This record gives sequence, structure tokens and C-alpha cells, in this order.
Amino acid sequence: MTEPRSGIISDKLIEFEIKEMPTCSRLIYKVKNLTDKSLFINWNRASVIIDGEAFRVYDGEMRGIDSNKEQLSMHIPANAFINSVLVSGRNLEYISRIGSWTSTCFFEGKKSIGKNIIIHFPLVYNNQTIDYHFKYEITGIQKKRENILLH
Repeated sequence: MTEPRSGIISDKLIEFEIKEMPTCSRLIYKVKNLTDKSLFINWNRASVIIDGEAFRVYDGEMRGIDSNKEQLSMHIPANAFINSVLVSGRNLEYISRIGSWTSTCFFEGKKSIGKNIIIHFPLVYNNQTIDYHFKYEITGIQKKRENILLH
């Protein structure tokens, strides 16, 4: 696997890129399938690890009310890519007064600078599961848009 360049990690099967983190509990990413066969993300085994603590994550298209149900695998056709959102599953709860689902942040503000985040993505390729671990260091927080900087 190549070393991260501007948030991009790749090997012979995929290219993984963190595009931005618009809120503390959502991370926008891109996965490009570099093969001539389909890939599938197994969301039931996906997780994020911060300071050794692992917690569940969800695809951004999943409804909060369905968080306890089995998640469908995401299909990435041959030589195609997806742009999607990774959502923290940590303390996912419904807030009735605002009519919305919320979850705990991936990070704790400036205290998180210098810490590592590992994104665990189990991908199925050619009927075999390949466990990917994408490791990034939190290098700063931009106040302008509240984005988290990862490298």
C-alpha cells in the first residue's frame, strides 16, 4: 500500500481518499475500484479506531432508525468509484426536540491533535474478504469551516 498523499491511500485493488470532514461525526470519502471485478464494502464489520477504542460506523445513506439492523453491503462496480459519507455510530440517538439523529463526534476538538484514527473497511473482492486499515494522524482543526485535518 502506498503512503498517504493528500489523504489518498492506494494499492492494486483500490484507491481510498478522505475528502473532508464537514462535521465532527461525518467524514466524506471516496473509494475507487481499480480492478475489472466488483468490490463490496461489508458495513456490518466496518469500524473506526481512535486511541485503541473501536466503534461502529455507518454509511451516510443509512437511516438512524435502522441502526440496529443489518446493513447492506455497498457495491462498487469494476473500474468505478463511490463518494459517500462515513457516520460515527458512537452513542447514536434520536433527539425528539429537534427531530433528528445525532451521534458522538469522532474527535474531541483540539485535544485530538496528534492522535491517530484508523478506518477499518472490510472489502469483499473475488469472494474473499480483505481487511483494510487506513491510518491517519489528526494534524489540526480549521475553524473557518470546522473541518478536521487528517494526513
